Amino acid sequence: MRPQKLRNGTFIVPGTGERSRRQFSLRGSSIEIPQPEVDGYRSLLTAETTGESIDVLKHNIKTTALHFWDWLLSPAGKGVLKCTVAYLLGSMATFLSPISTFLGKPDGKHVVATLTVYFHASRTWGSMVEAVAIATIAVLYAELVSVLAMAFSVVVGGQLGLIPLSHVLILTFCIGGGMGFIGWVKQRLNNPLVNVGCTLSSIAIIAVVTREEAIHEGHFSEAKIVQVLKMLVMGITITAAVNLLIWRVSARALLRASMNSAAVSLADMLSMITRGFLNGSENEIMSGISPRS
Repeated sequence: MRPQKLRNGTFIVPGTGERSRRQFSLRGSSIEIPQPEVDGYRSLLTAETTGESIDVLKHNIKTTALHFWDWLLSPAGKGVLKCTVAYLLGSMATFLSPISTFLGKPDGKHVVATLTVYFHASRTWGSMVEAVAIATIAVLYAELVSVLAMAFSVVVGGQLGLIPLSHVLILTFCIGGGMGFIGWVKQRLNNPLVNVGCTLSSIAIIAVVTREEAIHEGHFSEAKIVQVLKMLVMGITITAAVNLLIWRVSARALLRASMNSAAVSLADMLSMITRGFLNGSENEIMSGISPRS
């Protein structure tokens, strides 16, 4: 089948506004020539022998390592590394025997690692100080609700012998009132750090009120309360220490750097516009204004 001859078409070049009349087609070339390098990587199609293929593989592996190192030194890479270190230290509460023994026999020690995820270490140090303050309030509130539930269980269930009534009081005041107040604060303030603090407080209350057998049996036991307190303090301390000791980030410094960069770009643009205006050259003005501006 003979290919049809393309007809001449008239179009306007966007860059110059010139009207042109020529043959053009939207069909791509059937033969694709591999580019020698794309973003530092070489194509295996350019290799003709086995030795050249091995050299290309070595070059690509080296390029990947260099790109990974550059990413690791970037703000995003440093943030990921800080979160990884914090999670690794938090996991030691489960896998390292001395720390696991310090926390006690009851289970749920993975909460330490979970807290390092909630209070991620890649935030700025000012945000971390605020997060620690909110976490302290959340921990105190959770301990207060837990002690109140234990008091209901001991006084009403243990001394008076009204275990069903103690369960009703715990369900009404500790679960309904305590958790309801947390939900109200979360919806009222609508702040990411407050949301994390509410989640932290909920985990602590649920771990004590719903899982502690002493509450259901009507006698006092501080083992679970103390263990939850240790886990909360350990998780918050690990995250804060990693945030402040490894590549500490300041929001004020980031804002200053961003404002300086924007001021320099604006000064360059105004300088080119002024020079073009004085010289009477429109091309210099248009070349200095990029689409991002």
